[in-house]
Amino acid sequence: MKIRTKLIYYILICLSIGVIGAIVVVAAVSIPYLTNEETKKVHNDIDKMSAILNAEFDSLGRTQRDWSLWDDTYDFISGNLDSYATDNLGDETLAQLDLVSMIFCDKSGNIIYNGSIDDASSNVNTMIIAQNAFEILTKGVTAEQIHSGLSLVDGKLYLISVEGTTNTAQSVPHNGYLILVRALDDRFFTYLEQLLESDIALQFVEGDTMQRFNGVTVGEIQREGMQLSYTGRANDLLRNGMVLFVFNHERTSFMEAIKTLKTVSLALCVMFFFIGIGTVFVVSRREVKRITYLSDFVQNVVTQENLSLRTKMSGNDELTQLGENINHMLFDLEKNYRAIQKNDEHLKMIMEATNDGYFDYDLDKDIMTISPGWYTHLGYDENDNEPFGRDRVLNTILEEDRVAFINDFNAYLGKNTGIFYKELRAYKATRGFLWVLVRGRAVSADATGRPTRFVGSFMDITEKKIEEDSNQYLRESDPVTGINNRAFIEKLLLQINTVEAFAAYCVMMLDVNGLKLINDAFGLQEGNRLLKTIGDILKLCCGDSDISARWGSDEFIILVKNDRTYADTLMDTIKKEIDNLYMFPIKISVAFGCANVMDEDAGIENIITRAEETMYQNKLLEHRSFRNGIVAPFEQLLYHMKIETPERVKRRLSLCRLMRDAMHLSPEEGDALMLLTLLHNVGKAAASEVSASAADDQTVKTQKEADLEKGSRILKNVPEVAHIANDILYHEAHYDGTGIPMGASRDSIPLNARISTVICYFDDLITAAEIVSEAGIDEAKSQIRQRSGKSFDPQIVETFIRIIDQWWQQLDKMGS
Repeated sequence: MKIRTKLIYYILICLSIGVIGAIVVVAAVSIPYLTNEETKKVHNDIDKMSAILNAEFDSLGRTQRDWSLWDDTYDFISGNLDSYATDNLGDETLAQLDLVSMIFCDKSGNIIYNGSIDDASSNVNTMIIAQNAFEILTKGVTAEQIHSGLSLVDGKLYLISVEGTTNTAQSVPHNGYLILVRALDDRFFTYLEQLLESDIALQFVEGDTMQRFNGVTVGEIQREGMQLSYTGRANDLLRNGMVLFVFNHERTSFMEAIKTLKTVSLALCVMFFFIGIGTVFVVSRREVKRITYLSDFVQNVVTQENLSLRTKMSGNDELTQLGENINHMLFDLEKNYRAIQKNDEHLKMIMEATNDGYFDYDLDKDIMTISPGWYTHLGYDENDNEPFGRDRVLNTILEEDRVAFINDFNAYLGKNTGIFYKELRAYKATRGFLWVLVRGRAVSADATGRPTRFVGSFMDITEKKIEEDSNQYLRESDPVTGINNRAFIEKLLLQINTVEAFAAYCVMMLDVNGLKLINDAFGLQEGNRLLKTIGDILKLCCGDSDISARWGSDEFIILVKNDRTYADTLMDTIKKEIDNLYMFPIKISVAFGCANVMDEDAGIENIITRAEETMYQNKLLEHRSFRNGIVAPFEQLLYHMKIETPERVKRRLSLCRLMRDAMHLSPEEGDALMLLTLLHNVGKAAASEVSASAADDQTVKTQKEADLEKGSRILKNVPEVAHIANDILYHEAHYDGTGIPMGASRDSIPLNARISTVICYFDDLITAAEIVSEAGIDEAKSQIRQRSGKSFDPQIVETFIRIIDQWWQQLDKMGS
């Protein structure tokens, strides 16, 4: 479609939208306004109707009052004036008063006079005299209060008024009622129609009750085309329902507004039409011609493939600027094209001089042209003129990568979009292979879209792949043990992916007992040596198809072939190797767990979880023996460091038992006392075992206090003996507060610490004497008494002095 045609369409569409929008806006504003004005007029008409009826009732009320408040009427009702009816009542009186009937009755409802002008009026009187109507009409009526209402009877509207009768001076209570009835004739409704400019009809609508007149209210409003109809509602006094005043008239104002709207719309259409014609003419003559010129110029540049062409535009607007921009663009394209040609020549020279190469593959002829430098890089003779076709290229690719390359390349040719990218291994002409990155894209295709030419490059990425493999090994191996780490196993599990594939494996979990104890007591270097030893054992015991890895800090995982007999044998082999370890300060033990795929497994995580649960159960079963082995390594360490001797330990423990019984300690408290007495120097042993760099760094404290804190920290990390860790801190505390730590005195020192301090001091005195004798014991007693209340608790000292003789007797039995 030409630009001139498009502009015409655009202008006409815009003008049409403008015209339609203007009409819609005018209609949207004017029609609701006119409707609202009509509604206001309806309410005004009803208000006028109600006011006119009220005026009629007022007129009837004045007549009512003249006759009701009259001595003769009062006497007539009372039966004292028989000539009243003859002298005052009759058709002439009704005509003069513009009434159709008059009814006189006493307060009991007995009719004294019932006069009407015609049969229709007589029917109205009959309805009035009916009990329900009479009661409603006269209820609450007095000489001062007039009640009135209206009723539609036989298509005619009647006004009805009632008032109590009394004398002229109103000095006596009313003795009856005077009821007046007036008919609204055609003259009244003719006047009303002229006043309201509307046709009026009367209808009766049945309801629930008879009511007095309380005005006319607006009913339903209907608009049908140019006709407006609405109703006014008033209560009917004599019948159960309402009187409807139905108004019908033409919507004159609305019709005038619609006519004006049509005129304005037509005027807008005509005005916009001429504006559109003028706009199209001006744009076509002045601007479209210039745009067409620019389009033809660009087409000439494309057809001639001549970037040296230039355009010249007159004027000083956006089209002129566009022409100048086209000239600048052509200049830059010409300049860049020459640079590209030059760079292409340089690129070919560079590619030929490096190990990278380029190729041009003619898919139809199945001939690939390869840069000469790549020939020599692959080890081929420069004089090798044998063409590289599809088969020869595929034969240079390693078998493991060949199928994937064929599939990926065929898939690319099927899509024929983007850049082909593939890493593969290619044989060298002599021996070995190298990693090659192949990149390229299809640059031409036949009429069906099938690629006919593929151009790309080769890049030797062998060194990069070697570095990647090295980095991958570092990422997926544990630096402490030298075996695989958790990241490697998790990656392997992602590759296995399904429970069905995982069914070929058994999962073994291994937990090293005591690693935390070694780390805390002897340093991380010793703990790492233990982990390295466990890793070496796994390497030694596992077969080529087994996969072992460090799973956590002290946990290992092993994936073996799904043969439970083999897995059990492997666990026994590893356990025996670990049981034979002798180069660590404490006895090393492990807990094993094993699981394989079961029918109810929903994921690989389930299998590993079951293996962990089995391992933890095994750990709990071995917990008692491990606990029994906790104290022995500490004891052996103290002997090895020559901090304790078996004789001294044996002597102290016997004293602990005697003090336990003498002070009535519980079995748990007695065990804690013996452990404290045995292990209070473990910090001194650990401090001697670790290197100087790992020693306690709080140099401001005494060596003894540092040793106690070190021992406390070690035991806190061993659950089996952690309950005595706090007591060790107070083993050098004095009863008077002068010991370690400063300020600890009396009952703030734990009981076991106070007891153990006395026992160890006594043993030190005996040991210093070298020979245990009765004289030496008496001397020791004397020194302990001297320190009572200062270093030692007086009560504990007294108890200890009493059990010395008992201990001396037991000592003979022990051979000390």
